[in-house]
Amino acid sequence: MYRGPDRARMQRAYVDIFKHAGHTAIWRQWVSAVSGNADAGLGATDYYREQTITAVISPLAPLGERVMALGALLSGDVQIATREQLGARDEIIWRGKTYRVESEPVRALMDVCINTLKVGD
Repeated sequence: MYRGPDRARMQRAYVDIFKHAGHTAIWRQWVSAVSGNADAGLGATDYYREQTITAVISPLAPLGERVMALGALLSGDVQIATREQLGARDEIIWRGKTYRVESEPVRALMDVCINTLKVGD
């Protein structure tokens, strides 16, 4: 008889997925900003806290658009699943490229957050 999802089995599966299929990335969590002073020639400055995380990353969407729970996923965008909740101004450095977090996190099963990333400027 089916008794619903087996959360213990699902938790073990997520641990294995992150252990064997996860990528190491640097999470640059936005902390604060300073507006700067145009008269002194100083521009706005953002400050970040850096932390190494493990994430499951989908490098590229297929050609064209794909509609996901996060909205339309365009070619060149990256989808990331983490155990950390990424914020709107956060950045991910993965394989030498900086990506901006473009979506609010979507909570999936077993406390995994899914976000869309775009290549930074």
